[in-house]
Amino acid sequence: MSIRAVVSCLLLPLVWASPVHAVVFCANNSTDFETVLDLAENNGQADEIRLRVNTTYTRNNPSGFLVNPADNRDLVISGGWNAGCNQRIEGNRTIIDGQFARPGMQILSVGGAGQFELRIEYLDFFNAASADGRPALSVTSNPGNTDNRIDLLVQNNRFFLNGNAQTGASALATQVNGNVLVRGNLFFANTSVVAVAQLRCETGTASISHNTFVNNTAQGVGGTLQIPGDCVHEIDNNLFWGNTQPDFRSASSGQIYRLRNNNFDQRAGQAQPQLEVGTRFVDPLFAPNLLDSRLLDGSPMIDAGFSNPPAGLPPLSLDELPRLTGPAPDIGALEFDQILRDGFE
Repeated sequence: MSIRAVVSCLLLPLVWASPVHAVVFCANNSTDFETVLDLAENNGQADEIRLRVNTTYTRNNPSGFLVNPADNRDLVISGGWNAGCNQRIEGNRTIIDGQFARPGMQILSVGGAGQFELRIEYLDFFNAASADGRPALSVTSNPGNTDNRIDLLVQNNRFFLNGNAQTGASALATQVNGNVLVRGNLFFANTSVVAVAQLRCETGTASISHNTFVNNTAQGVGGTLQIPGDCVHEIDNNLFWGNTQPDFRSASSGQIYRLRNNNFDQRAGQAQPQLEVGTRFVDPLFAPNLLDSRLLDGSPMIDAGFSNPPAGLPPLSLDELPRLTGPAPDIGALEFDQILRDGFE
């Protein structure tokens, strides 16, 4: 067994909280990861699980990697760490591979009263497939118990080539009581019957900002991004392009959502936004390598974002460069390298 409890250390804040002490685990392989997830369910402490860079993690189980944080303690799962898990290798991630046979990871908190914060970052969710509606990553709290609460941050991940043959999302699904922040992620070439990302929260606020959705396929009416639920949705600085169904769909006529500085190819929905400013419907002008959807010099997405989204700007872009390099942030997950352009000039 090669699990390593690195240290009990001071973590950076999670979604909106003060720093907390946590046990930090280094999971070097898939077996380690399974074992650490089991430990994190009931050890009565906040936990941080670090996954190795250039390593693929997969679980030969129909459920994929599964954790039920029964102790309601804060949990961080992140990728891109070196061999000792004491340093992140900037710009690198860890692959969670569904092998076209299962979901990537499920986090289920379906117990009684309790509140905790969950952070998922620097992971590649790849090749997930499900015949029963489960996506590459799902986070679920007890929808019938408002005292069972998760505050969630999903940041700087990539979701690509995930599929779902049933009535669920293919890449990301949330159903939580609490605040949801989905920020700085790339969704590329995912396929679903209903939606690529389905972000439901029943209380609090869902902030969806600086994500890129490109070349995804949703066969039904759900669209690429769907926002069911009763919470307020703040949708800022997202880039949608080349998706086969509406880029964005509100799910019910009574929803409250606000749109700021998003770029759409097409969109639909029952509810009108409470606020809409800075919406564009223009070709973003991607560089030839669409896998990371970098912008060409001269892209209308450059410096076109909203500088003060309600949940704040992400500290770094998807490739871990400074998020703000010009007078305003770029639309989408990546920031154009202004320094490189100035160097050529």
